[in-house]
Amino acid sequence: MSNFTNDLHKHKLLLKGILYNLANQLKERADKHDDSKYTKEEKDVFESIDNIKREDFDTYEQYYNCTKPLIQKALDHHYDNNRHHPEHFENGVNDMNLLDVLEMVVDWDTSASCRGTELDTNYSFKRFKIEPQLQKIILNTLKILYDEDE
Repeated sequence: MSNFTNDLHKHKLLLKGILYNLANQLKERADKHDDSKYTKEEKDVFESIDNIKREDFDTYEQYYNCTKPLIQKALDHHYDNNRHHPEHFENGVNDMNLLDVLEMVVDWDTSASCRGTELDTNYSFKRFKIEPQLQKIILNTLKILYDEDE
């Protein structure tokens, strides 16, 4: 076997192990996503604003700004316990890793879907001060979620 073929096999084996490890980490994140919302620190507080309907607001930003003061303590607990939120980190998105960012993007998308609204990436990009290069990566990733990637 040539050195090239030997190195190629070794490379593929190492890469496969690392990607499987990352896939397992994503599976674990999926299984545990937002579990803190079931805790006493969060559940009752989030349920207390059930009467404030998102559809009564023109944008998610308006709804968020209205409800945030009412649930701030629960939000703080949630952010402290969930690293897929930029608020978990001192420097926001800049301290996140790719798995954090991926979970964050899927979280944004599924939250919008549950609300029956379109994901407003412009709002999220502005809110979290996401730079153009990462914006493009996020938009490319969303295409995969929507089966629009070529």
